[in-house]
Formats: sequence, structure tokens, C-alpha cells
Amino acid sequence: MNMIRIISIVIIVVSLMETAFSQDRLSLKEAIQMGLERNINVQNAQLEKSKIHYQLSESQSKLYPQMEAYSTFNYYYAIPKIVLPGEIFGQTGLLPVEIGTKYDWSNGFKASQVLYNQSYFTSLKLSRSVETFSELSLQQKKEEVVYQVSQVYYLCQTTSKQIEQLKLTMQNTDKLLEIAKLQNEKGIIRNIDYSRVLVSKNNLQTQIDNLEQLIQQQLGMLTSLLGALNDNHVFLMPANSQLEYYESGILGQLKTFSDFKESTVSNQYLAERQTIGETIVYGKLQNDLGYIHISNMNESEKFYKDAMEKILNYLKDTKGLVLDIRNNKGGKDMNSVFIAGHFTSEEQVAFKFRLRNGPDHNDFTPFTDYWVKPEGKTQYLKPIVLLTHRFSISAAETFTLTMALIDNVTIVGDTTSGAFSDVTRTDLPNGWIYGISIGDWRDSKGKSYEGKGFPPDIVVKNDSADVANGKNEALEKAIDILK
Repeated sequence: MNMIRIISIVIIVVSLMETAFSQDRLSLKEAIQMGLERNINVQNAQLEKSKIHYQLSESQSKLYPQMEAYSTFNYYYAIPKIVLPGEIFGQTGLLPVEIGTKYDWSNGFKASQVLYNQSYFTSLKLSRSVETFSELSLQQKKEEVVYQVSQVYYLCQTTSKQIEQLKLTMQNTDKLLEIAKLQNEKGIIRNIDYSRVLVSKNNLQTQIDNLEQLIQQQLGMLTSLLGALNDNHVFLMPANSQLEYYESGILGQLKTFSDFKESTVSNQYLAERQTIGETIVYGKLQNDLGYIHISNMNESEKFYKDAMEKILNYLKDTKGLVLDIRNNKGGKDMNSVFIAGHFTSEEQVAFKFRLRNGPDHNDFTPFTDYWVKPEGKTQYLKPIVLLTHRFSISAAETFTLTMALIDNVTIVGDTTSGAFSDVTRTDLPNGWIYGISIGDWRDSKGKSYEGKGFPPDIVVKNDSADVANGKNEALEKAIDILK
């Protein structure tokens, strides 16, 4: 079955499905398209096809007219001499005579054209065959993705519906069991009849348990297809709270962190601890240093405007500042850049981004520059250490990109999460919710850290045992740099 036929069948099935589900939910067609774009095997096959195409072009170029320019320069340390009779030059005896010049420089052009070369023609024929094979290989990979995504998609929906129906049947069976129990107590039916109803209920419960185990396995299959994306903004949230929430990327691997506790900082290091809402903790450290911990970038602009004015007025006489965005789950880029504006004296491009605008792999809008400029009545321009780790996520990372441009800022800690892009969330027909990145975020020079994270200037990874005992090595390093 070829690719066109498979896609045609899928589209027909999808059209039937879309009459049952609202249009803002993910259809099978969209799921397949997503799989074709993101599957690592398809991407590898596409790259292999491109490589073979360029190899074929290189082979064909050898049959075109060839132009070659050359230039040669020679320097002779000792010019050769021959001995000639002096009489030639009106002298007597033998005379040594130099033949040649000390320098030799020649230039020219060469032109050639292959009229017939069997090895070249055989090589071209072989290259075309390999290109055809790579095209078939790419087609095969796409068909496999279509089949796998369609299969898991329908398996999940079918199993979910089966569980739904069995639970309805279980409710009816419970009612029937109550009736049978009353009838048995009144002597209307025999004990064996009541037992039969009870056995039916137990059998139904066994089927439900088996299907719930099956749907967990199917969820594992689906998330394994998503795992290759290595994107912290890709997640799958089942409607059933008993099933595991899935995250791709480093967050899905780590699940949680043990290298930071705000309470450790407050109890062991802060001389004066103050808070603004549940988002910001600030105060003063030893050696006349300030400290600010921001846990998210998701509040209103007015919240951060009022907060930063209050905090920087409080810390204006300190000689340095520790900015802590560890365990910052992100939020809005406009807030991250606004906060960073309180620590810079110049306007410049903070980072750039482009958004998805089509189904093909390279369908994006043009890049848009995101600018940072001085914010607030005054800016804090003294030495700053920014603390990051693997759970500094999303808008916390665009904040890091922006702060990295400021000369008096040193970044200490661990690499950030690697989830810079904005994310969209969509309902699946079975009630699950999925999220996926919608764009390409890069630093001001065009470099992408998506999936990798932004590295610190100085790597300091806290030991979980030390943190549990009230010690924060990254913070101590920051204090040592600023004191």
C-alpha cells in the first residue's frame, strides 16, 4: 500500500471522526502530521535523502565543462651555473655563467570537457539508484509512523470507551445485585441465583482492571513516540488521574529536584527575609549583599513593577546582588524582559523568536526581535550573580538569555531546562490534554539552546545531602564572587 493510499484512508476516517468531536480538538490527521514532522526516524531518512541528492549533484557536475585557474611562484636560492669558454665573451679561459632567474612566476587557465567516460556514467547510474532507494526508505518510514500513530490513537480511544461502557454495566450490575439480595432475603430467589449475579459483578471488575492496565500500556506506547522530541514543553495529561502525567525532555527524566530549597536559603543565609505574595522572597545576605528569589514570571506587569520598585529601593545601598531563579517554572516573556530591564542601562535585542505557520518542517514566520530596555525609576547596575539550575524553565530561561547580555552579570549554578518556546495546550477526543511547543526561540545572535539549556559561566551543582543539611554551595559561590 503506498503513502497516498494510506493518507487518503486516514483523511476519510478523520472526516467521519470530526462529526463527533469539536474542531478545536486534535484530529487523527493532525496527530499523524505531528508524528511525520517530529519522528526521529523520518528526520534521519530525510537527511539521508538530502545527502544522497547532493552526492548525485556532485557526480553530475564532473560531466560539465571544467575551468581551472592556476598560479605558480618559485624562488631559487642558488641559480644553476655552467662553464663556457671565455672567448665567447671576448675573454680568456673558462667562465661560470648563471642560467635562469632567481624568481619564477607563471599564471594560466585550463579548460576541459569530458566527452565520454564509462566510469562516470556508471557512477551516475548507481547514484540515481541509491537516490531512488533513499526515497523509498523515507516513504517507508513515513508509512510506519502513520500506522503506529493511527494504531495507538485508536487503541487509546477504544480502550477508554470499553472502560466507560463496562463501568456503566457495573453500575447496573450493582443495582441488580441489590435487588437480588433483597429477593434472596425474602425467599423469592435461591442463594445460587444471587451468587451468579455476584460472580458476574466480579467478572466485570476483572475486565475493568485488565483494561485499565492495558490503557496504561497504551499510554506508555504513545509517550514513547513523543519521547524522541526531547522537548520539556511536550506533555500528555490523561483524564484519569490514576494514570501517570507524562513529560518529555529533561523534566520527564528528572521528575523532581533536590538541589534547592528556598527554606534553606531563608533559614541559613538571609539576615532579613521579606516576601511579596507567593512569588518573590528577598532580603539581605552577609557582606552587605542583596538577595532576590523569583519563583515564576506569571503575575501581572503591575505586580512586577510595584515589586521591583519596592525591592530595589530596599537594596539600593548593597554592594552586590544575588538573583535566584532556581525552581522558577516560567510564565510570560514580557515579564521576564521587564524584570531584566531593572538591571541594564542600555536598550538592546534580548532574544528572537519565530512561530510555526504551516505543516512542513521549515514552515515558520520571520524572526521577531524581543528588546530589553531600562525599566523603573532607577536601575541596579552593581555586580550581580544569577543562580540557575535544571528547573529554571521557559520564561526563566528567556530572562537568563537577557541577563547574560549584561556585562556585570555572572551566571552560576547548573544548565537551565532547555524549554524556551511558548506552548499550546489542546484537548484530545478521549479527554486527555496534550501540550507542544509552537516556535523557535534563540538568543540575540541567533543561537538556539532549545532541548539543551543555557549553560552557566561557573558550574556549581548542589549536593542534595548538603541541601538537606542546610548548605547551598551555589549560593556560597555567589557570595564569594560578590564579597
